[in-house]
Amino acid sequence: MSTTRHCLRILVIDEDVETYQRVREILRTNTEHTYQVEWLADGDAALSALDKNEHDCFLLDERVGETSGIEILREAKDHRALIPVILLMGHNQEELAQAALDLGAAATLKRHDLNEENLPRTILYARQHRQVRSRLGQRRTTGTKRAVPA
Repeated sequence: MSTTRHCLRILVIDEDVETYQRVREILRTNTEHTYQVEWLADGDAALSALDKNEHDCFLLDERVGETSGIEILREAKDHRALIPVILLMGHNQEELAQAALDLGAAATLKRHDLNEENLPRTILYARQHRQVRSRLGQRRTTGTKRAVPA
């Protein structure tokens, strides 16, 4: 019996090509999932990519050229983007992490935690988080309520 693995499309949004190369290499060695990793180095192009809804997850740097990751997240929230976003950031940036989560980022990840264990786990968590939020949003708009056992 053969099993077909779904290819997850990941978009790295970072002006630093080394981050893209590192992410690509980490995910290439993953044996549980297949990944197609793409790269953008421009904040405006990132917003356009969000609208297209062609990726399974975005890895967004805290700064992309002249645009902050927070600005991109704010725009994504305004456009009701459905793609989970993971904000990549440096050390000791708890306020930035909280602002990103408040704006709808599914997760944050410190650059020094970009490794074979943390990156795939964070991507899968972010996708699950977005699916749960999407289901909750659908229930709110349709008025569906779940019965809570007594």
